Amino acid sequence: MKINTGKGTISLMTLIAIWSISLTVNLPGLAITPMLGSLDRIFPHTSELEIQLLTVLPNLFIIPFVLLSGKLSLSKSKISIVVVALAIYLASGILYFLSLIHISEPTRQEAI
Repeated sequence: MKINTGKGTISLMTLIAIWSISLTVNLPGLAITPMLGSLDRIFPHTSELEIQLLTVLPNLFIIPFVLLSGKLSLSKSKISIVVVALAIYLASGILYFLSLIHISEPTRQEAI
């Protein structure tokens, strides 16, 4: 199945791949939004502004990188740019997971 765009046609798999990459941009906001109501109970000394910044800051960081992506898209190796970006995204997720293990390690020792 081919889908018409302004510059030709693309396959359905290409469209799904583009959508999946764009969904990774929205994941931080989507993950935090459901728990906004309970964050003031979990962190009682934070202000309402600090809690709201959790949903705004990812979008503020997206703006300069969207502008940068326009310049990057002019290069010839678009696939390598996407692969490097997804590798950085994966590495940051793994590092976050490892940092959680490191942070919770002292509390686990007390439980034993």
